[in-house]
Amino acid sequence: VNFSHNQIASADFKRFREAYNTIRVLDLSSNNIAQDASQIFLNIPPTLETLDLSNNDIDGSIRGKFPVGRMQFFAISNNSISGPMPDFPNTSPKLRSINLRDNGLTGTIPDDVFKLTDLSVLDLAGNNLSKSIPSSIGDLSQLTILNLSSNAFSQSIPMKLLKLKDVMEIIDLSSNTLEGRIPSEFASFQGDIIFSGNVNLINPAPLGLCNNQGFDGINDNFSCPPERNALRDFYESAKGREWTKSDLWLDPYESHCSWHGVECQRNKNGENATYKLNLTSNGLSGTLSKNIYMLRSI
Repeated sequence: VNFSHNQIASADFKRFREAYNTIRVLDLSSNNIAQDASQIFLNIPPTLETLDLSNNDIDGSIRGKFPVGRMQFFAISNNSISGPMPDFPNTSPKLRSINLRDNGLTGTIPDDVFKLTDLSVLDLAGNNLSKSIPSSIGDLSQLTILNLSSNAFSQSIPMKLLKLKDVMEIIDLSSNTLEGRIPSEFASFQGDIIFSGNVNLINPAPLGLCNNQGFDGINDNFSCPPERNALRDFYESAKGREWTKSDLWLDPYESHCSWHGVECQRNKNGENATYKLNLTSNGLSGTLSKNIYMLRSI
């Protein structure tokens, strides 16, 4: 049943009468439903597998256990839902997609989220969720989209998320308060990697990640200094593995200014600019990289 984009003011499921115990799909998105969430879910049909209540004026919280065990696709984005996340793992284990973005949810993501073994989409963007991102998300082997942007998550990016590198299409952790270093293994992620807006993450980003076209910081001069990328290419072209001395070259985290033979000074933009490259008698061979021109201060 699709009643989206109308002027419906109430989600009174009892009106379905005979269909109450058989209805499986219901779209009430983009209406004028202005009810308390706890009242809506008191009489929700037990057979529902898909429910979309997005883009309404629903407020309050979804208290206690989520009441539909058969639910697979649930969306209630762009409302005014508050309070903690519903207890999806223990009440709706068949969920494949959860979209709660752009509400006012608080608290944390439950550690037992790993019980949602079929989950492929988890979108909690635009809420007030906080503390650490549970490492157990990395056990969701079917997860292709993870959007936790614009919340208040802190601490480091869980290493366990790397288990999803071959299946995830989008990981968006932007605009939180995450800190520490981005794990270098994210360089091998196949999908889009969006980490911008976390001012406490340590720059520069891992060198390998700055070669991943899906990384949103690839063109940011502080996350991925262009000169570091140019020096990486120079190292490869000039057969750096055969050099007499190559201390710290291609280290995933060290500034290129710490690499052997590289000397830097601050330019007018506050960036470390290479002004001297001294690799005398160091066994260089091969060719000169075409990107050497990016070392503009030499």
